[in-house]
Amino acid sequence: MSVVSTIACCLALHVLAILVLLYVLNRKSTGIPLTFLCNLFLLHFGAFVFLIPGYDRNVSAYLASQVATPSTIALGYQATALGVICFVVGVLITEHLFKTLTAKADSWGHLPVMQVSNALIAIGFLAMVVGKLAGSIAGTQAILSGLKHCATVGLILGILNAYQTKRLNAMVLYCLGLSLIPLYYLLLFGFVSYGMTFAILVACSIATQSEAGRAKMPHILVGTILGTYVFLSAFVVYMENRVELRQVLWSRASIGQRVHAVASVVKEADLFRFDNDSHLTTVDARLNQSMFTGKAIEKLQRRGEYANGETIAFALVAWVPRILWPGKPRAGGTAKLAEYTDMKFSRTVSMQTGQIFEFFINFGWIGVAAGMFLYGVFMRAVDLKAVNSFQANNIIGFVRYYLVGLLLSWPGDMFFNMFSGIAAAYVLSFGLGAFCSWSIFRARSYQSVA
Repeated sequence: MSVVSTIACCLALHVLAILVLLYVLNRKSTGIPLTFLCNLFLLHFGAFVFLIPGYDRNVSAYLASQVATPSTIALGYQATALGVICFVVGVLITEHLFKTLTAKADSWGHLPVMQVSNALIAIGFLAMVVGKLAGSIAGTQAILSGLKHCATVGLILGILNAYQTKRLNAMVLYCLGLSLIPLYYLLLFGFVSYGMTFAILVACSIATQSEAGRAKMPHILVGTILGTYVFLSAFVVYMENRVELRQVLWSRASIGQRVHAVASVVKEADLFRFDNDSHLTTVDARLNQSMFTGKAIEKLQRRGEYANGETIAFALVAWVPRILWPGKPRAGGTAKLAEYTDMKFSRTVSMQTGQIFEFFINFGWIGVAAGMFLYGVFMRAVDLKAVNSFQANNIIGFVRYYLVGLLLSWPGDMFFNMFSGIAAAYVLSFGLGAFCSWSIFRARSYQSVA
C-alpha cells in the first residue's frame, strides 16, 4: 500500500471512529470520549496535507531539517489508527464490563444546578486572576490549575442544564462565558489552541445530549467541516503572525494594547487555502503528531531501547505536590521527544507528546493497543459516572468526575502531567462540594431571615 493510501485509510478510520461514538453514545454521555477523539484528530490533521497532489514539505526549511519522510508520517499515523480502534473498543464494552456505575448521592450531592454552576464559574475565573498574579509559587500551580478548570466545568454544567430545560438564552450566555477562557489564554499568554479545544468540548457535549443527535448527523458533519475550516484559517493566520503577536502578548502591555494587536491581525486575516504552500507547511509542522510518533518508531525499531514503563511508573507519583517534594523532577514533553526522535528543539519551545507516543516508547505496538484499550475503558467509566450523577441530580458527583474526564480528554499531554492534574482535581472536588453546600446553605439562611 502506498504512503498516500495508508494515510487516507488512517484518516478514514479516525473519522469513522468519531461517527461511531457519536451514534452509540447519544444521550448516554457527557461527550468526554468524543471530545478526546476529535482533539486527537485535530492534532494529526497535518497528515491530511499529504493527500493534496504536488505537496512537498521540503519547501519549508524547518520541516526539511527534521528529516521526516512521508513514510515516517504514515508509520506514525498507523500507530494512531491502531490506538483509536482499541480506544473505541474499550469505550464500547465498558458498559458491559461495569454494570454498577450508578450515581451514589453525596452528603451534599443534591444541590441546585444553577447555583453550583455559577459558584464554580466564579471560583474558576478568580483562580485565573490569582494564577496570573501568583506566578510559579511552589505548591500552588496544581491547585490553581484545578481551580481554573472549575470555570469550564461550571459553564459546561450550565450549558447542559440550559439545553435540557430548553432555555436558549441561558445556553447562549454560558457559551459566551466559555469563549472568555480561550480569550484569557490568548490575550495573557499568547496561546490560540484553546479556542478550538473549547469549541470541540461544547459541540461534543451538546451533540451527545441531543435527542435528535442521530437524525441530525448530516447537519453535525457539515458543521464539523465548516468549524474545522474556520479553525485552520485562524490557526495559519496566528502562526504567520505569532512572533509579532507574542512580542506584545508576552510583554507588560495593557489589555487595550493586547486587544489592538490581536484585532490588527484579524483584520488582515486570509482564509485557509489548499493551494498555498505556506498554509500547508504550517499545518504540517504544528498539527502533525504523526511525525513525532513515526520518528520514535523508526528509532526504536533500529535500536530497541524502550522505556519499559519508566515514564508511566514515574507518573504514578505525580500526585505528590512540590511543596512536600521540593526536588520533584519536571516531566517535559520536549525532553522526551528529543530523546526518542533525535529531533532538536529550542529551549523556549514546549512540545506535546500524547498517549500514543508514550505508550509506544514504553511497550511498542502492543503497548499502543493495550494501553489505548484500557484508556478507553477508564475514560468511559469516568464518563458514565459523570452522566449518571448529572441525571440523578448529584451535581457535585458530576463535577468530580467531569473534572477528571476533562483532564483525560486532552490527547497531547504526558501521563505525568495528566495524573498530577487528575489527583489534584479529584481531591479538590470534595472541597468544592463542601464549599458549594456551605455557601448555598448560608444564602438560604439569609433569605429566610430576611
